[in-house]
Amino acid sequence: MHPYFLFPQPVIQIIEELCLKESGQKTKKEFIHKISPEISKLSEIFNQRSHSHVLGSTLHSSHYPLAYIAYFLPSNFFKVSYLLLDFFQVTEALNFNSWKGNDQNPQPIRVLDLGSGPGTNVLSFLDFCGRFPIPFFENQKIDFLAVDQDSRQLGYSTALFSRYREILEPILISRNISFEYKVVQKKINLKRLDFKGNFDFIFMGNLLNEMKQNGHSSEALADWVQTLIAQLAPRGLIFIIEPALRKTSRDLLSLRNLISDKRTASVIAPCLHQGPCPIMTPEGSEKDWCHQEKEWEAPDWIHQIDGQIGNRKDSLKYSYLILTSPDCQPVHPAILWRAVSEVLSTKGKNELFLCNESGRRRFYLLNKEKSSTNQSFLEIKRGELVEIKAENPLNGTRVFPDWKIRSR
Repeated sequence: MHPYFLFPQPVIQIIEELCLKESGQKTKKEFIHKISPEISKLSEIFNQRSHSHVLGSTLHSSHYPLAYIAYFLPSNFFKVSYLLLDFFQVTEALNFNSWKGNDQNPQPIRVLDLGSGPGTNVLSFLDFCGRFPIPFFENQKIDFLAVDQDSRQLGYSTALFSRYREILEPILISRNISFEYKVVQKKINLKRLDFKGNFDFIFMGNLLNEMKQNGHSSEALADWVQTLIAQLAPRGLIFIIEPALRKTSRDLLSLRNLISDKRTASVIAPCLHQGPCPIMTPEGSEKDWCHQEKEWEAPDWIHQIDGQIGNRKDSLKYSYLILTSPDCQPVHPAILWRAVSEVLSTKGKNELFLCNESGRRRFYLLNKEKSSTNQSFLEIKRGELVEIKAENPLNGTRVFPDWKIRSR
């Protein structure tokens, strides 16, 4: 695991301090014991093992904000970082790094977080700018606007952000990065946003499935996303993060196909093509869905909660889309694929589903045909970008000894 994905202990300390202060509990053990039943209820709802009508009463309970902050904020923390890294990997492959513009442009990077909750995305964004060795945000001013209907969550997000920015301040100063964080209490509906100016980044974390549960159709959501695209700055991006459940993931793919059909946006990732998703075609199976699974080392705080509620947060799972204006049509090289499964080991061979503009294909490597140039096929993880160099790999999906394979 990359060291930057080891959970930053200061974030857990900040969460612990806030939870103890707001709950009135004297020790971490007492707080975890008290809040675990509420976390368990939320887990049942978020994993759709409980009726959705329970959600409303749960979200308005006095314990909900702290239950969410204690457990779901840490487990969602790195998802924005993974999406940002994926964006930079894809743009590097496309030689698309001119997105940032030139140094003569003094405009700040404007970020909008819709349905921000307790500030998971802004904390992750702040952490990425400070700790990750990506020069993109250096020498930049970042204006971050968080929108949510819950004033309690916005208050907590401001407190958590302020404390973590204080801790990262020496690093931010050394990289000449300044952050301004504002919050707006507002219920999000399917209307055009009334904020002035355009945004470089728009984040939506676990928002669309909530709106779907409230009765909005995929068609209505696709139309709304079109209005958000219109409020992007040139080469601006929309990052959509959804649960990795089969239903929510397939709902996101349906939305993606509607957007693609209407050509109201271009898909940057995870798809390496603009055409229909192969999973959602009549030839596809309703049992299939596209999601990501990333390794993480859960902090001890999470292990203690898991011990109380009987969960195991041993990986980060999510579905996502990165969208941009339809004016930007990325063209990916034919050698580039996205891994959409884990390696499946069967007798005498190893199989893996890869996807790009030519479709979703099951590649296989016979054990007897492993070589120094193709053996990295066995190490490919779900969601990774994969380069395949061969004489003509599109004529078949059997991996031969002379194929050159590497993951990004």
